[in-house]
Amino acid sequence: MRGEPRPMAAPAERGGSAGGGLSPAQDVMEQPGVTQCERAGRPGERCSLVDNITLSDLRGVLESSAQHYLHIRQHHGPSDESFSCPDGEKIKVDEDCVLHAPLYRDADSQKMLLLLDPKKRDSVVAVYLNDKWWGVDELLHSCIPVQPGLKKVQTCGERIVLFVLNCLVCGFVEGGDSENGVCFLPHSAGEHAKIFWHHGEAVAFYTYKNKGSLCDRSSQCYMLPVLDTIYVRKKWRRHGFGISMLKDFCQTFSQEVALGISSPISPEMYYDNRLFC
Repeated sequence: MRGEPRPMAAPAERGGSAGGGLSPAQDVMEQPGVTQCERAGRPGERCSLVDNITLSDLRGVLESSAQHYLHIRQHHGPSDESFSCPDGEKIKVDEDCVLHAPLYRDADSQKMLLLLDPKKRDSVVAVYLNDKWWGVDELLHSCIPVQPGLKKVQTCGERIVLFVLNCLVCGFVEGGDSENGVCFLPHSAGEHAKIFWHHGEAVAFYTYKNKGSLCDRSSQCYMLPVLDTIYVRKKWRRHGFGISMLKDFCQTFSQEVALGISSPISPEMYYDNRLFC
């Protein structure tokens, strides 16, 4: 959803973010030499990058991805590299099925190496990070106990999860909602966003603009807080996550007289918004 903000009245309830606190396990995230899986009681499990990656790690990870992309592009002949999908299918990694896509809208130099399904070119099956291929679904899970509900995006790992939800799940795996006029671009590096976690899995997200912040590529400012993008993964729809995010947005800015929402708006979201108008 992007475009001119439409005013939306805030509901009568007051309160803060739905489930925005940190779990006790997250208080010890920085203990050296111990992985998040070990802290979670699953020492043999491969941790997701969302649990471990730092800003300095991210720079190295993206540089390594760029080098591997060049290696794939320059390699001629049969490839001996492959990725095993959850269903057992093996996909050969070659120059015809890789894509170098920007992680952030405002940073073309920071790109993610993606592996496309050769049978379905509009579907991403894996992301190359930390010198290995990760299935899209793997990057949407956390190994540590996360309090269910919305959590503000703060870490580099969470930025990657936001990218996966926004650009890969919405844009590729689930085909987006382009039939309803809704198709999201990569977010900026400083985008205000919250991810909805459910049993350690990222199931939805929303982004917003603060009042007074600059509009994209202009000198104009937002005159009111604006709900910019919102998305719920298809298998998690009709579970109340969309309504919960709308309520959280309204409660976050409960002191405001009016709120805005970007357009275009899908018919389903338009119906949900009426509950708050």
